Amino acid sequence: MSASNWVISGVTVQITSATQISAVIVLNDPVKVSFIVLPDGTRQAQQIELLQAAPRPSAKPQLGFKPSGLATSSCTATISVPAVLINHAGQPGDSANDVELGFIVEQGAEFINQVTLTPATFAVVEPGQSISFTIDVSFNPTWLTAQKGSLVKLRIFIARETNRPDHLNARLNVVLKNNCKGPEKPTRTPTTTPTPTPLVSPTVTPTPTPTLTGTLPTPTPTLTPTVTPTPETTEIGGRCNNQPNPKAIKLANLYGVPVEEIVGWFCQGFGFGEIDLAYSLARNANVPVSTVFDLRKSGLGWGEIKKQLGGLPGNGNHGKKP
Repeated sequence: MSASNWVISGVTVQITSATQISAVIVLNDPVKVSFIVLPDGTRQAQQIELLQAAPRPSAKPQLGFKPSGLATSSCTATISVPAVLINHAGQPGDSANDVELGFIVEQGAEFINQVTLTPATFAVVEPGQSISFTIDVSFNPTWLTAQKGSLVKLRIFIARETNRPDHLNARLNVVLKNNCKGPEKPTRTPTTTPTPTPLVSPTVTPTPTPTLTGTLPTPTPTLTPTVTPTPETTEIGGRCNNQPNPKAIKLANLYGVPVEEIVGWFCQGFGFGEIDLAYSLARNANVPVSTVFDLRKSGLGWGEIKKQLGGLPGNGNHGKKP
């Protein structure tokens, strides 16, 4: 290997600034070369791809997903969820070679036609490198008519890596929630019992009204007291008005968001303690707070959400590092 020529399986190919090289390639790595033959017979490399590289026992890659949990809603036949694979190792040479991703459908397999990871394999992931990939899910028609709130849960994992195959512990949990209208409940028609018509109408003799004489007393007017209505306050249970709540104002100032945003989560049924915890977890994991609330709505407990996000306990920390 030199700056201008590589010898590959005994054949010399010319390397130029236009040659596309897929990854860091070292001596004795297996490669695939696409080249053109110039008029003088020189083979000029157009692209060089790294095939499965030889294991490097000294390399210590640390593969993971960022973040470790994703949640989104869907009412379409297909959905694409972007994700990121990262090598957290920081030392030169701690690359991950021949990486392959896999997946498991943990819930909702009855709604799925196909799951595709694009790309699903990576020749090399260098230390500190982040690589984006897409999780494409194709649903069958039952997904569009399923009950609103139905869930599909996927688990993405590292299926193979040659340098450190005994450290493939990274997991990415993906929750897809159905937000379609769902089937309508049938309208029940009330049964009406007909009223029977009498065959014979009886004759009724009216009773004469007696004539009363005398003086009627003058009624004493009754005074109606004025009642001052008690202003309604904001409270849990769906009663939300425009009166600012001190707790909502405190949380809004703490996390630098509008008071209306805090009240919005409160009106959806979350207590102020849960809202405080959700914002703290979102700040520690560097994800939108809506992601935390979606994970909570999907049925996960707060302990599971903390574990997935890899964040510090949120209640009381307010996003500050210890």
